[in-house]
Amino acid sequence: MKDIVAREQVRLSAWKCLRLSLTGMSFRLGRSIITVSILALAVAFLSYMITYGLISHDTRLAAGRELEDERLLGEFSTRLTSPDSADTILANLNSTDEKAAARRAEYERWSQTASLEEILRIARQLDAFGLYIRQLPVTKRAVLTGDMEEDSILALARSLGSAARLDSFLKHLNASGEVPMPGSEEEFRRLIQSGVPLLAGWIEAVQKGQLVAIARVQSATAGQDIKTLLAGSTAGFTSTLEDAGFHSTPEMHTRLRRLAQHALEEEKLRHALTQQEVRYALARKSGLKAPQIDMAAVLPWITSARRADDAAACLSPAGIGLSAAQLLAMADRKRRTDALRNVAGASFSGAGDRLSPREGIFAFDAGTRWLIGVSFIVCAVGVANAMLMSVTERFTEIATMKCLGALNSFVMQIFFFEALVQGMVGGLAGLILGTFLAVVRSAAEFGTLAFHNIPYADLFSGGLAAWLVGLALAAGAAISPVWMAARLAPMEAMRME
Repeated sequence: MKDIVAREQVRLSAWKCLRLSLTGMSFRLGRSIITVSILALAVAFLSYMITYGLISHDTRLAAGRELEDERLLGEFSTRLTSPDSADTILANLNSTDEKAAARRAEYERWSQTASLEEILRIARQLDAFGLYIRQLPVTKRAVLTGDMEEDSILALARSLGSAARLDSFLKHLNASGEVPMPGSEEEFRRLIQSGVPLLAGWIEAVQKGQLVAIARVQSATAGQDIKTLLAGSTAGFTSTLEDAGFHSTPEMHTRLRRLAQHALEEEKLRHALTQQEVRYALARKSGLKAPQIDMAAVLPWITSARRADDAAACLSPAGIGLSAAQLLAMADRKRRTDALRNVAGASFSGAGDRLSPREGIFAFDAGTRWLIGVSFIVCAVGVANAMLMSVTERFTEIATMKCLGALNSFVMQIFFFEALVQGMVGGLAGLILGTFLAVVRSAAEFGTLAFHNIPYADLFSGGLAAWLVGLALAAGAAISPVWMAARLAPMEAMRME
C-alpha cells in the first residue's frame, strides 16, 4: 500500500490574516458598521461619564478654592472676636492641610502644651469613633445619639462619662452588630473615661488662651474695626497678631488687605443706597423701581463703563467717594462670585459629585456603575450577535478554506482580528463622541471655568482606559462565535445554506 505523507500545512502570517479580515469586513460593510456603532455607543457612555466627572470635579474644587477668599475675611474677623469652638479645634487636630497645621501651632502655644502627641492620639481615636457612629443605620444612630447633633462627637463622648450611661451605650451598640467597632471595648472605655476628659480639658485651655490673645489684640488696636485695620498699613497689626500667638503670613495679609478694601467699598455703597435721593436717581437711570434699589439690583445692572459712570454720578450726593472704576470692578466681582457659587454649590447629576479628591477615574457611585454595567452587557450581546451572524453567513467560505488546508487557528485569527479592528475603530469613535459631549455639557454648565480646569493627564488616562475597555469588550464578546467558527466541520458547513 502506498504510504500517505501528511505534509505540514501552510501557515499564513498575522499580516495576511489581518488583510483577509479587512477584506471580509469591506464586503460586509453594513454589518461591520452596526458592530462598530454598538461598541462606539458603549465606549461613548463610559468616556462621557469619566470626562464629565473629572472636569466637573476639578472645576468645582477650583471654584471652592477661589471662594475661600470670600470666607477668609469673615473667619479671620471671627477668630479675633471669639475663640474657636470645641468641634472646630477637634477638626483642626484631625486635618492634614496647611491651615490646620498652623492652627495646631496656635493651640500648642495658647494651651502651653509641651507636646501634642498624646492629644493628637486621643483626637484620632475620637475621630475614628465618630466615623463609626456615622456609618451606623439611621435608626440605630438615633437611639444612640438621641437629640444630640451627630457632628458633635466630642459632646457625645463627654455625655458617656458616667459608668451607667457608658454601659447602656455599649449594650445598645453591641446589640446592633451591623458595623465593626474600631478597637476593643476596653480601648473604648479608656478613651471615654480618661482620654476624652484630658482632651476636653486641653480644649478649654486652648479657648482660654485664645481669649487672652484676643484681649491683647483688642487692647493694642484700641478697639478699632478689624476691616479698617486690615485695609490700611498692616505692618504694625501683623506684629500685634504674631505677639498674641495668631499665625499669619505676608501672603495671607496681602489677601486680607484686598478683601478688607472690597468689604469697605461694599459697606459704603450699601450705606449710600439707604439715602432716598440716591435711590430715586438710580431708579431713573436704571429703569428699576426705587423700592427695589439695593446692592443685589444695582450691581447686576452695572455691566459697562457707561453704566458705571451713570451710577457714580447718582451716588455723588452721598459723598462716599466711590469711582466708576471701583463700581465696575465691584459689579464684576459679584458676577464672578455668583458664578463660582453656582458651580461650587451645584447638585450635579453626573460623576462629579462622586469623585472625591482623586479616588480614581472609575470612582462612580453604585447607581452609575450599575448603568455602565448594563450598557456593557447590552453591548457585549450586540457584538456577539453581530459576530455570530457574520460566522453564520460565512459557513461555506469557512468550509472552503478548511478544504484548502486552513487550520483552526487560521480561522480563529481571521475572525478575532475582525473583532479587534471593529473594537479599535468603535472604541476610538466612542471616545471622541463621549469626550466631545462631556466637554459641551461642561461648557454649558460651568462656562469658561470648565476650560480653565481641564485635567489633561487624567483625561488622557481615562480616555485610554475607556478605549481599552471597548477593545476588551469586542474581544471578549467574539470568543464564542470565533470558537464556533474554528470548530466547524467542513462537510457539515458545506451542507448549510
